[in-house]
Formats: sequence, C-alpha cells, structure tokens
Amino acid sequence: MIIHRILMLMMIVFFATLSSCYIYGPETENKRASDYFNKKSYEGGSVLCVPVLKAKKRNTIIEGIAIKDDYTPFKFENVFLFDANGTKVSETTTTAKGVFKFMDYIENGDYLIKTESSRWSGEIHIKVDGYHLDKITLDVKPNKE
Repeated sequence: MIIHRILMLMMIVFFATLSSCYIYGPETENKRASDYFNKKSYEGGSVLCVPVLKAKKRNTIIEGIAIKDDYTPFKFENVFLFDANGTKVSETTTTAKGVFKFMDYIENGDYLIKTESSRWSGEIHIKVDGYHLDKITLDVKPNKE
C-alpha cells in the first residue's frame, strides 16, 4: 500500500515536471555565428524543466577614443549612442585620455556615436554585430562659427 502511494506520487511528480517543461528558441538575433557556437547568443534554444529559466541578456561593449583634430584627447565630455531611428540608446563620458565606453544591451544594427560641446563636435557611424567593438576613433573637430 505504501509502495503504491510512493509510485503514484512519483508518477504525479514526473508528469508535472514534463508538463512544465518549456521549449524556447532565440527570441532575438544571435550576434555572430561564432558567438552562437561559443554559447554567446542572447538566448539559446533549449529545453528547460522545472524551474523554467531564461538566459540573461548580455551587454554589448563599445569602446573607443575621442581625439581632437590637434591629436589631443577630448577630455571629460559627453558621448552619445543613437540607433538608426535617431533615438538615444546610451551615453557616457570620456576620460582624461579621451576614452569612452558604452556597456548596455544593444541589438545588432547601425548606430551613430556623437559628441558635441560649445566648441567641438564629432560623429561616426558604426555597425554592431558582436558583443565587443573596440578601437573606434571619434574625430572631434572645431564647430564652424
């Protein structure tokens, strides 16, 4: 009788586990094909059983340097990241060496990095297709008066 109840309980747990399994695939694009094989995709297609969990979305890092036309760093100034629609996605501030770094959830696509002050401005178009873009040089020129 006790064995019967234990078996019945095990069957209930087994079917509850099966019915709660959730199969999901990528909800967003993978960055590069190599990222998918390195398990670096935003969401991985898999089968999960109790508890149902989803992978955390991963931040993209975009870093570079802002240099004025006299080859000096563009220090302590705001730098903005805009998507293809002109919507501001992120912002950061340059360091004493002119280095900037964006670290946010950023989908693949075309973006504009832009900076502007009362005397200087600069912009560069970039294409995001990975989790880490670096060596970007933002040329900053004097504003025309």
